[in-house]
Amino acid sequence: MIETPEKILFVVDSCCFPVRDGSSERYLEWLNYFNLYGYKLFFLSFDHLNNNWSQPARFQLKKFSENFLIIKNHSCKSQILFSVAGKYISRIFKNKIFSHSVFEKTIHKQNHSKIYDYIFDNDISMIIVNKITSALLMGINRIDTQKIPKIIDIHDIHSDHYHHIQNIVKRCSLSDCITGPYSGALSKKLLTMVKPLDYNTMKNEELAILSLFDKILVTSTSEKDHLTQIKRISHKIRYLNPVFSTALPTRSMNTDTCNFDFGFIGSRSIFNIEGLIFFKNEILPRLKSANLAFSCLIAGSVCAAAKKIFSSEKNFQHVEYVHKIEHFYKSVNSVFIPLLSGSGISIKMLEALGHGRSVISTTVGARGLELIPEQDVIIEDDPRAFAKGMIRLLNNRSLRSKLSTNALNTIATKYGLDTYHKNLHAIL
Repeated sequence: MIETPEKILFVVDSCCFPVRDGSSERYLEWLNYFNLYGYKLFFLSFDHLNNNWSQPARFQLKKFSENFLIIKNHSCKSQILFSVAGKYISRIFKNKIFSHSVFEKTIHKQNHSKIYDYIFDNDISMIIVNKITSALLMGINRIDTQKIPKIIDIHDIHSDHYHHIQNIVKRCSLSDCITGPYSGALSKKLLTMVKPLDYNTMKNEELAILSLFDKILVTSTSEKDHLTQIKRISHKIRYLNPVFSTALPTRSMNTDTCNFDFGFIGSRSIFNIEGLIFFKNEILPRLKSANLAFSCLIAGSVCAAAKKIFSSEKNFQHVEYVHKIEHFYKSVNSVFIPLLSGSGISIKMLEALGHGRSVISTTVGARGLELIPEQDVIIEDDPRAFAKGMIRLLNNRSLRSKLSTNALNTIATKYGLDTYHKNLHAIL
């Protein structure tokens, strides 16, 4: 319990409840921390692009906060479509990743007065913003005028994320890219095809925004190493480890309990689709040549694409919705993560290890985490070696058991709540 409770404004871009992804898990763990250590929490979020704050979600939020403000950016679906279209058209003409259309700017400007009146009226002593998206919705110029400590938890480097998408578009055909598209991805892909955004321009835009904050929190060890090399912000970088907590609510997903040799779970992100295409073309033929019987479970919204990718494979089962995520992990002996691209940390790796599963992955699939190859996970980038690693897991129960035990120990020591709270104490 702190002696004089600080009044913290905690800002997120979308609803925290129910927990749906890595970001909302992180939001919730922040809220639990504030509640546990006696901070006075004031909350700001945005109801935009159908990220609706329902009445049950608002009721849950009351348990954590002294007061909250939910800003509605769009009043109807036509406004959402007009806003999204305007944003991407504006990006094309301005060649800026964080550009807003005139329509968007008008809406945001109307909301900025509400936000900063809320900050003033509640005598806020610190602002913690999650993601650059939230900073943009708050108004970059107005953030700069606040003379109180300002922290941003970036979750991911935006410019790297877009850069990876552009590279995928260059490598893949359009039909590969739009197989099972995920929300907003098609417009991103089409944007990169019409006029690719320059990586250095994107990075400079992002750095200009990050420079407005007193502390910049990064989750990924690789991103920490990268950003600490940039002189203008190196002194502001703080590492806040990702956290795996069995106390967190389970995400909405439903499989029957049955055993599969391998499993892959993920959203319909273009990174997941690219990884499964790589697995189908480069790894699976080598795995099948060993003439060993094996079964695979693919779960999550990536199934829309996976059903097409593995349409001829009878030993692959697809389950798009899982009621409780632990049902998936109880159904598979091992997890494979054949990703070629991605940014931030690998949430699916963190989850798999936290559920005590043996994992084989590419280097990208294990990104941002401090893991020891052959002790915590098997890491292979070459397709032949990846297939051989899967065969090792298939045939060697003691190897699976060793990896499972080590994974749980690593999660407990590096990514548990105690470590998370210790780092937060040091940061705040």
